[in-house]
This record gives sequence, structure tokens and C-alpha cells, in this order.
Amino acid sequence: MTETYLEHPTQDNIHCPDEECNGKMEQRKRNVSLRVKGTNITVPNSEYWECPDCASILTTQEEIDRIRKEAAKKANFSGKFLLRLPQTLHQKLAEQAEENHRSLNGEILTILKQNVVSKL
Repeated sequence: MTETYLEHPTQDNIHCPDEECNGKMEQRKRNVSLRVKGTNITVPNSEYWECPDCASILTTQEEIDRIRKEAAKKANFSGKFLLRLPQTLHQKLAEQAEENHRSLNGEILTILKQNVVSKL
């Protein structure tokens, strides 16, 4: 299988870059799955050309850049972030979580939902 980048793709007459094949490429779209910063990201509708005879794939550098940009946008909101807080606040939150029979994470989520989501 050959992987190559197209400079200026057109819909018609794109032939396989594999010299032994030289079949006609077919334009396709698919969702691309990537792992970015430890998070699985899906970028929809990625365009590429595939040779049905030998499975060679062609795409544009612009499409590669679009996929990377879209994946980076999605990766920025993984649902995880590091929070530094004073030890006394950490201790009070942990004690409150125990009183409410919740994990520390669950307690903080409850507080955030009550105070942030209700104001949106």
C-alpha cells in the first residue's frame, strides 16, 4: 500500500501512484480516529482517494492539517484538568464528601453543577 499527498486534487482522472497498478482512484470520506494527549478523538468526514485495485491511499496536506486542527480542538476539553488548592480547602472538601457519602470528585462535581450550571 502506498501513501502519498496530493498537491492539487481534482475529482477526475486521479490515477494510482503505484507504478505497477495505475488504477483509477475513487474519492471517499470516512471518520478518522486518533489518540491525542491520551484521549480518543474522532474527526468526521475526512476526504481521501483510494485505489480499489491495490488499496493505495492519497490525501492532501490541507486535509491532514484539518484533521489535526479538529482533533486538537476536541482534545482541549477532555473532561480532566489539574486543580491546585489550599490544603485546608482540600481537607474541608474531603470531609464534606465523606459526610455526603460521595467521593471527593463527586462532591466537587456536585458543587460545580449547583453553582455554575445553574447560572448558565
